[in-house]
Amino acid sequence: MRSVEDRKLDDLLELVVLNERISGRLPPWEARQRLEYLKLRRRNWEAIYHYITETDTVATLAMIEEANRMVEEALSDEEQQRTGVGALQAKLLELQRQAQGA
Repeated sequence: MRSVEDRKLDDLLELVVLNERISGRLPPWEARQRLEYLKLRRRNWEAIYHYITETDTVATLAMIEEANRMVEEALSDEEQQRTGVGALQAKLLELQRQAQGA
């Protein structure tokens, strides 16, 4: 049985595929394939989900890939060792402001 959190994460993938299908930018199968690959890293996918829902941005493949890039950067081992919790929180808030401005 899947948890509510798991269903939310799956729903994000479905939403992005639907948005890509409606926009016609990408075939749905290609969007799904790229998203399934990104979803393999559960920790990243959870962070992407929270980023997208907190910033209330349009869930497109481009936005997901950009959020993934930022999550990768923020979660890298080197970054975690160099940066304190307060600095990471400030960076997250700045990224959220940038996303809202976009």
